[in-house]
Amino acid sequence: MKRPFLFLLLLFVVLQSCKLFYPNRLLRSDKDYYYYELGEKMIGEQTIEPTDRFTLQVYARKGYDLVDVLNQGGGGGQRQRSGGGGISYRVEKDGFAELPVLGRVKVDGLKKLELEELLEKKYAKHFNDPYIILEIINRKVLFFPGEGDAQVIELPEEKTTLLELIAIAGGIPKGSKSHKIRLLRGDYANPKIKQVDLSKISGMKDASIIVKDNDIVVVEPTSEVIPSVLQELNPILSLISTLTTFYVLITNLGN
Repeated sequence: MKRPFLFLLLLFVVLQSCKLFYPNRLLRSDKDYYYYELGEKMIGEQTIEPTDRFTLQVYARKGYDLVDVLNQGGGGGQRQRSGGGGISYRVEKDGFAELPVLGRVKVDGLKKLELEELLEKKYAKHFNDPYIILEIINRKVLFFPGEGDAQVIELPEEKTTLLELIAIAGGIPKGSKSHKIRLLRGDYANPKIKQVDLSKISGMKDASIIVKDNDIVVVEPTSEVIPSVLQELNPILSLISTLTTFYVLITNLGN
């Protein structure tokens, strides 16, 4: 009686190994990993950095003449058409961006509003009362929903909350844990990790965390042991069945 019990106990322990039955799962949390309390519930605007892309439109007379005065029909080394049909400009590694009429302009380290004000002053030398519309378009977050396909989500606004990001991704899929959501931020070699529980109303205090460019959001999937066990053991059971059939066949032929 003890042997079957010990065998079942050993089998149960083995089956709990995520590495054995869920080798495709990414970014598991280490038991001794420290979880941070991210203080930026409402952070300020992020600054522009090298490799950022932004769209730029310049209108004369403070916008009354709603015709873009820049000739953006051509394409340069730093210009690229964005999905919305506008022209995007890339911030180079040295922090400069090549802009129409102005040439190279130092833009890194500035917030969006600060850059708009700077460009209004510079374009005022060439156009009458320029009005600037500038949008940063390539800030993104990696979202791993647990079950389903991972997504690279472009942030639609400067201040996108964690809850808004999950809504953009289509919500938490069936088979994933809403009470175990991890937000990874900073250096990928040594990131800060915040664990969030959105399964209850009390967890809404963390739903307002502002996600930042290059954040990683991971939703932990549930562990469906029995289907995984059957899938993993199926080749072994098939082999045992084949060998048993072969043995019975040989035995019968011998008799």
